This record gives sequence, C-alpha cells and structure tokens, in this order.
Amino acid sequence: MEEASKTELFRKELRKRLFQIVLKTYGWSNARLVHETNTAERALEKDVQDVLSTEREQGMSSRPPSTIFGMRAFLEAARLHFAR
Repeated sequence: MEEASKTELFRKELRKRLFQIVLKTYGWSNARLVHETNTAERALEKDVQDVLSTEREQGMSSRPPSTIFGMRAFLEAARLHFAR
C-alpha cells in the first residue's frame, strides 16, 4: 500500500512539473510572437518614414498631411496582418 502511495505521489508531482513546463513554454511562445510582431512593425514604420523623408528632401512629396493618416491606416493593417 505504501508503494502505491509513493507511486501516486510521484506521478502527481510529475504532472505538476510537466504542467508548469507547458505553461512556461506557452508564455514564452506568445511573448515571442508579440516581440517579433512589434519588431517587424517598427522596421516597417522606419522604412516608410525613410521613404517619406527622402521624398521631402528631394521635393517630391506633395502629399497633404491627410496622406499620413492613410499611411497610418496602412501600417495598422500591416501590423494586424503580422499579428496573425
């Protein structure tokens, strides 16, 4: 009887440790996705800002400020796409 109790206690402890590992892995994988999405979003925003800056420097940018809002909508759509 004591052997069965030890075995059950061991199994219970093992299940607990495995569950903790699964939770840590799940948390890590979700954080990784968020980090990669944020990194990609920042890189995309920087690229767009570089293009806009170059256009301004060359006198090519004749777009009114409202296009900036259109660009923000584009960036938001891209961010949502990467979030999937």
